Amino acid sequence: MVIKNSQIRQFEDVDLQNFDAYMVQHLTTYFPTKTAILDPTLLTQFISTAKASAKQQNFTTRYEVCLYTDLLVMFGVGCFNDLSLPFFKHSLFAQRNDPPTAIIEHLYDAATRFLNECVTDGDAFPSRAFESLYHISMAQLEAHANPSALMGQIWPAKFLTLDDFTLREFMAQSKQNGRDLGCKNPADLCYFTLVQFVLGHQFYNDMLYPTLQINSANSTNGSDTFVWKEWQPKVNTELERYYSPSAD
Repeated sequence: MVIKNSQIRQFEDVDLQNFDAYMVQHLTTYFPTKTAILDPTLLTQFISTAKASAKQQNFTTRYEVCLYTDLLVMFGVGCFNDLSLPFFKHSLFAQRNDPPTAIIEHLYDAATRFLNECVTDGDAFPSRAFESLYHISMAQLEAHANPSALMGQIWPAKFLTLDDFTLREFMAQSKQNGRDLGCKNPADLCYFTLVQFVLGHQFYNDMLYPTLQINSANSTNGSDTFVWKEWQPKVNTELERYYSPSAD
């Protein structure tokens, strides 16, 4: 769901000490599916983390923080460094000399355009991309040493927003992230790239994907190693929260 800026402006009238409570109400109202996984304590923790992250980007007013937090919910906690979402990088560079409010509004508008162009399922989630990722097989992964072909099949609308240079940047970023998580063979690295393309940069550190957090009790065998056969059930558990898988 995309929220109008005018709906968020109301937060400028909220007392600072009550801001967290209003943010809880805001997120659970506009993003009920994504926030349902978090109990009140974890949701408050997510908001606190978002506020700290926003401050690092020089977004400090209640209005700016609310827009910033919405973007994290919609695109993942790593969205500002996600090379598969180039409008973040381009907007931050193009608007770098503008006031913070103008920057975050420009980013939000760019995000809205992206959703209108690339999410065509009638809701806030790319359900077709989720379903394609859900049903990916080891045979498909092994047949594609370069995952870009599968990226184009899984989420063609998003894939078409990437020019050749941006695609190479994203692939290099994903390869490094995958290796940092212990991907040891091309199939595992290919699957990691696809998950990152669909769920977002640093999905493995995102509180809104609790099953996938690598530094939690849910971590595979207590390690940070990303192995397809062990991670696919975890990824599919998260995907099932947003769409109903069709039968194989």
